[in-house]
Amino acid sequence: MTTVATHFHVGQTASMTRTISGEMVAEYGRLSGDVQPLHMEEEYGSGTRFGGRVAHGAMAVGFISAVLGVEMAGPDYTVIFLGLNVNFTKPALIGDTITTHCEVTKVREDKPIVSLTCRCVNQHGEETLTGEAVVYVDPYPIGS
Repeated sequence: MTTVATHFHVGQTASMTRTISGEMVAEYGRLSGDVQPLHMEEEYGSGTRFGGRVAHGAMAVGFISAVLGVEMAGPDYTVIFLGLNVNFTKPALIGDTITTHCEVTKVREDKPIVSLTCRCVNQHGEETLTGEAVVYVDPYPIGS
């Protein structure tokens, strides 16, 4: 049996890269109900300070969830958010390629709780999001 402390360790990193398409943003808007024109209409977005449609910030939060739950947890663990604090530092535009990086900063000894720093970076090396996550790491299947 692998324990959280042996599977997750300080300094451990994982990342994932996704290119944001107009279709992804439109689908997210339909799913979430956030269909404001900044996300959905190119003409509207072009007239804003951003110069085009902007991806929903919550999509980046989903990218963090994917890194933690898929890349870091693998098939042996379920990662459950206890908290997430993020700052959106630059908008992600349609066509941007976003790489999401997460790094373990603390593993509690008394409970299966892990703290991480997270950031999203576009294809130009510009940060679009910075943050910190705290997650509960549950073994799967239970008792394994």
